[in-house]
Amino acid sequence: GLNSPFVGRLATDKFLIVVGTAFGLRVSWWIQNHMPDDGTVLFQDVTSAYAVINVIGPKSRALLEKSANADLSNNDFPFGTCKRFTVGYAPVISFRMTYVGELGYELYIPMEFASHVYDTLWETGQELGVKNAGYRTIASTHLEKGYADWGSELTPEYTPFDAGLGFCVALDKDDFIGKDALEKIKAEGATWKLCIFTIDVGSPLMLQGSAPILHDGKVVGVTTSSGYGHTVGKNICYGYIPANHTDQDGFEIESYKELYPARLESNRVLYDPEGKKIRA
Repeated sequence: GLNSPFVGRLATDKFLIVVGTAFGLRVSWWIQNHMPDDGTVLFQDVTSAYAVINVIGPKSRALLEKSANADLSNNDFPFGTCKRFTVGYAPVISFRMTYVGELGYELYIPMEFASHVYDTLWETGQELGVKNAGYRTIASTHLEKGYADWGSELTPEYTPFDAGLGFCVALDKDDFIGKDALEKIKAEGATWKLCIFTIDVGSPLMLQGSAPILHDGKVVGVTTSSGYGHTVGKNICYGYIPANHTDQDGFEIESYKELYPARLESNRVLYDPEGKKIRA
C-alpha cells in the first residue's frame, strides 16, 4: 500500500499526490521504482517546497471565504475535489478533504508564503473563534470518525477486506500488482475484521498499544489504536478480531494489568455516520 494517498489532477497531464507526513520517502521510492522507463512519466518530490495548513470545522468555509478570492460553495468546490485560489496575496492549492470528520480544506502553500497565509487566516478568524489544533486533536477525532491509520490499522499483516476497505479495491481494472491475491481473498472471505470498541468509564484512560482484546477470558486480538473521543465522551479502541467473533458481545480490553469491559460497536463510524458534515 501507499499510505492511502489522495491524488489531485492539476492539469490534463499533471497531478499532485499527497501522503501522510512520515511516509514521503517510502512513497517516493515506491513510485519511482514502478514508473515506466520510457520517459513518458516524470516524477518530482516537492515536499520541501510546500507548507500545509488545514482549515477545519463547521466555520471553515466562512473563514476561507473572508480570505480567498474564490467561490467555495458546495456546487463549485464539492468534497473530494481540488482547486487553486489565493489567500491574501498567496497562491494555494486546496484539497476538499478531511481526516477529522468535519467540513475542511487542506491548503498547500509555497513555503515562502506560509507565514503570510497563517497570519491572514488567524487575523480574519478571530471573530469566528479560530483556534490552533495539532496532532492530538486529529488523533482523537479520526478515531470517532472510524478512519484507519497507516502503520496502525493498515499494515502488510492485514488485507483491505480485513480493514473494511474492500470498496477501494477495483478488481474490474486491468492487471495490477496483487490483483490475483486480492481476488482470491475476496472469494474466500476475510478472516479478520477491523472493529471499534468503546470503554465508557467516565474519564480518559491511558491505554497501551497492542493491548489484548479478550472474549470469554481468551485473547482474540490486540488493539491497533486507542484514544479518547471528546465528542462522544468515551475511550475508543481499534482492533482486529476473528471475523466469526463480530456478532458477539462480552469483550474486555486489558491495559497495564487492568481489565475494562469493552462494547463492540455495530457501526465503525461513531460521529456523523452519514458523512453529512464533511460534505456540507
